[in-house]
Amino acid sequence: MNRPPGGERRQVDRAAVVQAEVPVAAGPRGPPRARSAERDGDDAPDGGEALGQVLHRYGRALGICFQLVDDLLDFTARESELGKPVLSDLKEGKLTLPLILLLPRVDAARRRLIETVLDDRSFGRVTAQEILDLVRAQGTIEEVSELAQGYANQAKQELEFFPPGDARDALEFAPDFVLNRRS
Repeated sequence: MNRPPGGERRQVDRAAVVQAEVPVAAGPRGPPRARSAERDGDDAPDGGEALGQVLHRYGRALGICFQLVDDLLDFTARESELGKPVLSDLKEGKLTLPLILLLPRVDAARRRLIETVLDDRSFGRVTAQEILDLVRAQGTIEEVSELAQGYANQAKQELEFFPPGDARDALEFAPDFVLNRRS
């Protein structure tokens, strides 16, 4: 694994990065965290307002999970699955979370590779494979995957007070569907 000058790996506050990329992630409740410790039974969705709050938190977690998976697919899916070339977001000038996490970890020469693609809006001077290799070497794909899994789990946790049934089953299925989508 490549290290920045000095040899140490800089720590990046992943929750802060997600909040920067997806501002709604923070909201008034802060970054995602396990909510089971916060619950004491009084939060059960027995009223319309409480139900709305639970569903709002579920929807926010599911939406962030969806966006993180979307970011990942730009690096992990095949063009035939995705319907667009791999790394097309970067080519269009969009920095996704795997690259946002990567930038502070690499030296200036490697950052210039990404800047070149952003400036050129093409892979003429830098190949897509160079960028993919860089991201894989730094492990940011795995980190974003873990974040997506965390948001999927958070969405499912929001449903724990709902009684079993078809509606809950459908809502519990959605995060897994989002995590495993290929396009």
